[in-house]
Amino acid sequence: MGLKYLSRGIRLGLVTLIALSFYLSYLIWLSPERNDESQEQEMSQKITDIRSKEELFLPTSVAYHDDKQINISNSPSILLSLHHFFKDQEIRRLQIYAYENEESLLKNLSKENYVSFDYLSKMNLNEYLSAYQLRLSNNDKQKLKSIYFDEMRLNLKQKQLVFINHEDQQVFKFHVQMDLTQIENYLKKHQKQFQLHEGEIKMVSGQVYSKDPIKLQLYSYISTDQPYTLFRDAFFLNTRDIKVNDDTNDALVLSNHQGDMLSISLNDQMVHFRANQVDFHNQNMYSVSADYVSRLGTNLGQLRFFQREDKKIIYRAFVEGYPLFRKDDNGKIVVSFSDLGQENTRNMEISGNLTTLQVPIPSDKTKTLPGALTICEKLQSLGIKVLPEMTIGYLWEEIQDTGVVDLTPTWFAYYQNQWLPYDELVQILSNGKGA
Repeated sequence: MGLKYLSRGIRLGLVTLIALSFYLSYLIWLSPERNDESQEQEMSQKITDIRSKEELFLPTSVAYHDDKQINISNSPSILLSLHHFFKDQEIRRLQIYAYENEESLLKNLSKENYVSFDYLSKMNLNEYLSAYQLRLSNNDKQKLKSIYFDEMRLNLKQKQLVFINHEDQQVFKFHVQMDLTQIENYLKKHQKQFQLHEGEIKMVSGQVYSKDPIKLQLYSYISTDQPYTLFRDAFFLNTRDIKVNDDTNDALVLSNHQGDMLSISLNDQMVHFRANQVDFHNQNMYSVSADYVSRLGTNLGQLRFFQREDKKIIYRAFVEGYPLFRKDDNGKIVVSFSDLGQENTRNMEISGNLTTLQVPIPSDKTKTLPGALTICEKLQSLGIKVLPEMTIGYLWEEIQDTGVVDLTPTWFAYYQNQWLPYDELVQILSNGKGA
């Protein structure tokens, strides 16, 4: 009985916090003296921490392949710790291989005693090496200037660092000088934080698919709208050189003398930023986008690189190591670039949303998802010939009129250029609209 009243008390307190949050947001948005310097200082969202490229460019998961079993983790702390071992390490003797197909590529890779790091999309190799401070010759850097990969393997016996591009069937091997026993000891020490996979296993573009079910925590959060000054302070280098146009009731527009522009829709909290002629000397789309996104700090959650689509770099917030998805597809930061201009510059656009998760609500509930191979078999039975990229993520579901968001672990598949919840994809295929 006491727990029941305690639960009600917690809910009542949360509703009070939500109401207070809405009221404060109202005061911020409708304050008529936006141009007053002291008012700006009160409203300004101070960026207390800048996300490092180490955090932004973390792979999605790590798998330790030992004998006939595989241990997998999505923990960002484990991923970061393992990458810290690479810092200032020298890699040598670059070897480049090209294969006719995925089958021949896999035949020529080590089958056991290696650690693999997986991305859901292609990552720029030189940018990765720079972010994690691996040293290599300038000659090798030039060879890798336009090279991408989606899986990295550390072969513990051969002392090799292997970068794999599964889309183009390319492999780039380096010899590493470091003592790898420290990594093996770390893996053994933290084995309980990995999920064990045994039995039937299939490798798909670096991902480990098995029939083992996966149990994950359910989460609830209070959502809130960040002030527009978060994006203003992150994207404009000089906040004094800003003109504010708030003549319309449904949008706020800020611009500077260079023509950079930030617009905020007051109806749906969508944010759009445009920068003209961004310098691309010794830069690439990964590094430039990271420079801007990193300045948002953790105010929009644990943002990380998620996907590359043509000239777009997409970042998503991650919860406990899994990407966050919203049905309206607003839960991401999309950085788009124009073609490279004559002066080695590109125009850039960034879109995002002010709404984010802030206060966690305690919960001990869990949900068990079927293994990836079970999902694959179902999709193949519905006519899918080529298995799509898949990942577990958290689905953002708002509880109406409460400000509370439930996060439910869900399988997602990349189908026809969009990420769809597994149940939604099954419905599409069952109705004969896909495959």
